[in-house]
Amino acid sequence: MPAAQLLEHVSQRYRGRAAEAHRRIVVEDAFEGCVTVDAARLGQALDNLTENALRYGRGEITLRAQPGNASLDLSVAARGRGLAPDFRL
Repeated sequence: MPAAQLLEHVSQRYRGRAAEAHRRIVVEDAFEGCVTVDAARLGQALDNLTENALRYGRGEITLRAQPGNASLDLSVAARGRGLAPDFRL
C-alpha cells in the first residue's frame, strides 16, 4: 500500500473520535512517490501514535509522510508533552 494511502486510512479511522473531542486530524505533505509499505505493521504503529495523540495531546493531529535521506519519514504530531527524546526513533 502506498504510504499516503495508509496515512489517509489511519486518519479516517480516528476522524469520528477526533470530531467528538472537537479536534481535527489532517494528512499533511503526503509523499506521492513509489514507496510502498507494510500496511499491517506500520498501521499498528500509526494507530498507537494516533491513539496516544487523542488521549494525551491537544489541538489538531497531523499525520505526515516526508522523504528523508534514502528513507520515508512518517510522523504523528499533536500539541502536548510528547515523547521523551530518548524514546523517539
